[in-house]
Amino acid sequence: MSKSTRPLHAAMLDYALGLPPDPNYKHFEELLRIVMLDKNFSSAKEDISCYLANVIPNKEKHDYDGILRIGGKHRPVEVKPTTYWGGGKRRLNMKCAFADYNKERLERDIAANVRMVVTGFNGTRLIYGVAFDFNAPPFLNAMREQTESMTVKNKKGNPSGRGVNPRIIPAPTVRDISQIKDVEILYPSKDEIGVLDDHKDAMTRDTYNFLKQRLCA
Repeated sequence: MSKSTRPLHAAMLDYALGLPPDPNYKHFEELLRIVMLDKNFSSAKEDISCYLANVIPNKEKHDYDGILRIGGKHRPVEVKPTTYWGGGKRRLNMKCAFADYNKERLERDIAANVRMVVTGFNGTRLIYGVAFDFNAPPFLNAMREQTESMTVKNKKGNPSGRGVNPRIIPAPTVRDISQIKDVEILYPSKDEIGVLDDHKDAMTRDTYNFLKQRLCA
């Protein structure tokens, strides 16, 4: 049995042991699907989103997701990929969830002039990608309001231990992003607009309408 015809798990073990994969490995596509369909592994889709937006990914995972080089200067980027897994629930709505957030982080993001990259996948298929400024008023206002609201709620507490989320997770959606005038549509292009119709069931109506209207404007 040659290296290129060995079972997938054998090739994965080889890689884990530091052995190079066969460049003609027949299971390469299958391996890509496994990685991209793992609901607990978002790094692949973050990297895809960075590449789409010409962003240098940050592999350290202790700061911003990536860096955008503009005229010799570096600008931090937050990447928010989300996936529709089928079943008719939780359709893509450009949700931008910031876990364990606080007012100090909000002020830091404002000062850093963060660029946002938001993508949506139907399983492994990229459906859309958009980019915009964190400081765009509609998005920033939503972040401020949600952060403040959750902070107040958490400070009040609840003796019963129910109904209070101790974590602050602001999560603006397409309702906020659609109000930004200069959103950049990274994907699809006008020539590829059919992708939206092909995957319409994976998006909320607001998301679909927003993308169609911007591309057809």
